[in-house]
Amino acid sequence: MKTTKLGLTIGIGAGAVASAGYASAVGLARRPVAPLAPDRAIEEVLDSWLAELGVAAHHHYVSSPVGRIHALEVGHGDATLIFLHGLGASAGEYAALLARLGSRFRVLGIDRPGGGLSDPVRFQGHPRQPWNESVLAVADQLGVRSFDLVGHSLGGLAAGGFAIDHPDRVERLALLSPVGISSRLPVVWSLSMLPGITDVLTAAARAAMARQSREPTPAVPGAGFGPVRIGPDLATYRYLVGRRFSRGADLETIPRLMRPFGFRPESLLLPGLDRLAERTLVVWGDHDDQVALAPARAELSGYPRITLRVMEGAGHLFPFEDPLSTASVIEDWFAARVRSAADAGGS
Repeated sequence: MKTTKLGLTIGIGAGAVASAGYASAVGLARRPVAPLAPDRAIEEVLDSWLAELGVAAHHHYVSSPVGRIHALEVGHGDATLIFLHGLGASAGEYAALLARLGSRFRVLGIDRPGGGLSDPVRFQGHPRQPWNESVLAVADQLGVRSFDLVGHSLGGLAAGGFAIDHPDRVERLALLSPVGISSRLPVVWSLSMLPGITDVLTAAARAAMARQSREPTPAVPGAGFGPVRIGPDLATYRYLVGRRFSRGADLETIPRLMRPFGFRPESLLLPGLDRLAERTLVVWGDHDDQVALAPARAELSGYPRITLRVMEGAGHLFPFEDPLSTASVIEDWFAARVRSAADAGGS
C-alpha cells in the first residue's frame, strides 16, 4: 500500500512538473518579442566588460556542417586553449576565466550550436558528432593543428568526447565538473526527459549564474579575476544572449543524451578517457549539487592515471564563482605535465 501511494505521489508530482514545464515552453513560444540585437551590438557589450579586465577580444565566425559558429578569442601565447561552455551558457559568460587563462594562452571560447552568437541548432540525434564538427571547424579555419581543450559541465562532455574521437588534436584536457564521468543521474536530469522541463532547467541554469558574488575579494591577488563582479555590461550581455538563446537554443540537448534513467553510450566518457589518462585533468567541487562528486570519484577510482583535483567548498558553478582559483588549478597542472614530459625526454 505504501509503495502504491509513493508511486502515485511521484507520478502526480512528475505530471505537475511536466505540465508546468510544457506551459512555460508554450508561453515563451507565444509571447511577442522584440527583434533580437544585432551581433555587433552584443559583441560591443562583451568587449566593454572584457576591457574592464584589461583584455582585448576578437570575434571569429566560421562556417561548419552545423551552421555558423562564433569563437571569442582573448590572450596570447604559443599554446592555444579551446574552451567549451555548459548548458544554458555561452563563452562570453566565462569571460573572467578566459581572461585569466589568456595571460598564458591564446584562448578560443567556442559558442556551441544554439548558444551565444552561434547559429541555432540544426541537427537531430546525439550531439557528439555535431559538437566535434564545431570544434574542428574553428580549429581548422583559424589554423590551429593541436590545442589544449577545457570544458565545463555539458561542455565537459563535449570536450571529453572530442578528445576521445580526435586524440591527435588534443595536447592536454581539463574537464570541469563534467557530465559523462558517472552513469548515475541526478533526479532533476532524469526529469528533463519530460516535455518542457529542459526549458525550465535552462532558465534555472541562467538564474543560478546570475547569483554569483557581486563584489571582488580585495585580499586575493588578481582580484579582478576573483569572484565575479556582475556589472552593467555583463548583465546586459546575459540579457541579450539569453533572449537569443531562448529563441534558437539546444533546449533538447539533455533528452537527446539520455535514455530513461540512463546515459546513451555516446555520453559515457569512461573507459574511453583512459587512453588519454596522462593528459587528462578532472576538476570537481566538493559541494556540487548538480553533478555529484561522490559517484564520479567512485568511477574515476578505477582509472588512477586520470588526475582528479577537488576544490573545497566549491559548487557546480566554480568556473564562474572563482575563476582565479579555477585557472590556477588548470595552469598548474598543465605546467606540471610539461615539466614531466621534459624530464622524460631528458632521461
